[in-house]
Amino acid sequence: MKIQTVTKDQPVALDGLSGKIVRGVADSFQRLVYAEDDLLVSLSNSLKLHESEVRDSRTFIGRFMSLFTETVNPEKITVDGMRLMQICDLAQKKLPLEISPGRNYEAGVQDLRRLVTEAEGVIRQRHTTS
Repeated sequence: MKIQTVTKDQPVALDGLSGKIVRGVADSFQRLVYAEDDLLVSLSNSLKLHESEVRDSRTFIGRFMSLFTETVNPEKITVDGMRLMQICDLAQKKLPLEISPGRNYEAGVQDLRRLVTEAEGVIRQRHTTS
């Protein structure tokens, strides 16, 4: 599995108490731990949205819009570190690099699909043996 860190420009700095609150809330949401079923739904929805974006990017309007926005890479998908860590744990796979829950990572679309399928298999197997 190929994973790399996505680096974006730093957000606008917020000063004072309101800045601390906003950063704290944002950090908490990026570290949200999902229930197993919710994790699978979340990642499946992300994959469906990515497919839709790829399909739309191939239309005339999509190609025109890509002049003004970031182009969609059909081979890569951006996933937050927490969901990536959780899906790898659930699928019983080891990550190739140290993952930080608060950062975003690019993963191969097919790799992520495979992880979701393997995680579903682990859950099914758990339910049949109980």
